[in-house]
Amino acid sequence: MPDLRSELAAALADRYTIERELGRGGMTTVFLALLGEPEKALDQLEPLLKVPYSLSPGWLRIDPMFDPLRKNPRFQKLVAGTS
Repeated sequence: MPDLRSELAAALADRYTIERELGRGGMTTVFLALLGEPEKALDQLEPLLKVPYSLSPGWLRIDPMFDPLRKNPRFQKLVAGTS
């Protein structure tokens, strides 16, 4: 069976860096992909918060991988749950 992370990284290499798996369940696997630009990262993060069980505002508050975005007002709105 092919390695999903490797295939995804190869397919998205020109736009994203796949950092690590965030979680899996049911028929879904969620990976952390970095864009290098905060606004683009927030564009990707916002819809994930609308998917049940992928991410939550509480997770954003405690996971240190989001430290580079913490001072961004848009990120703060997402954490507050008012996107």
